[in-house]
Amino acid sequence: PGAVSKDLVINAYKPKEEFKERFLQTAGEGMEVEFIKQQLNHLPIEPNIERTEQMLYSKMLAHYIEQGFKIKYSSHNFFELLEENFTEIDGYWFDDTEVNQYNEWKSKQGNLDKIKNLKSGAMVLFVSDEKSALQWIYTFLDEPKTYSEIYTAYQKIATTSKDKIPELKELLDNNFFTTDGKYRRPDTRQERKELRKNREKELERAWKKFYEKAKNEKRKIKNVRREALMYGFKKCYDEEKYNEIILVSEKLHSSIYEEDSSIMDFIDAAKLKSDDNKEGTLF
Repeated sequence: PGAVSKDLVINAYKPKEEFKERFLQTAGEGMEVEFIKQQLNHLPIEPNIERTEQMLYSKMLAHYIEQGFKIKYSSHNFFELLEENFTEIDGYWFDDTEVNQYNEWKSKQGNLDKIKNLKSGAMVLFVSDEKSALQWIYTFLDEPKTYSEIYTAYQKIATTSKDKIPELKELLDNNFFTTDGKYRRPDTRQERKELRKNREKELERAWKKFYEKAKNEKRKIKNVRREALMYGFKKCYDEEKYNEIILVSEKLHSSIYEEDSSIMDFIDAAKLKSDDNKEGTLF
């Protein structure tokens, strides 16, 4: 598996007891912002992979799924939730109380290696899945760059992965803009919104293809695009199509979910809720 620098160590923690009690009482409804604040406030005030949009969304999904609660936000409107309540700097998210602290941290670094590494994308040492690939590209595009420039740098940090990551060109075309032959980050809220809508449509298409393959595949499936799998599992969970999650899970090679607790969470929740539905059926 890929590694991250010591500055990106993932911090595990348990929510405060008072929060946990209210979370259970309300089934998590309306507590998404507070959940994210707790996540952010636990992290060091510096670049950290857990401050990225993708990781925050994954954490929230996992917590709600573990409790068997409904998930109100898609990846698209989750970003809107972040924009309305938090601040993004250098591709990382901060609570309003943390912004000044982060800017102070940056000013103390001056021209030292941490800032250079942040802007060059070197804070992510290896690309091991689609999430880390997109994060690396985002940080690398601190200024617009040609495909050749991106490709050369990307090859140095891309690793063999069990995640079926789309080709670099596809990642760039689907998640970034081009101007004068160079790829760039989205500049406005509208551009970000457009890209996220397009990404959801693309993941929807990928999920449908994979679901059809899983229905008809006789052998176990060893390689999957995990982002499309997670998209499909969440969609099925929201629509209470638990049997579709179970059907797909039975076709997956065990290594896929044994090495990814977020996938396992959906499978466990689907089995529990499917059993609950059976028990509640009147014959």
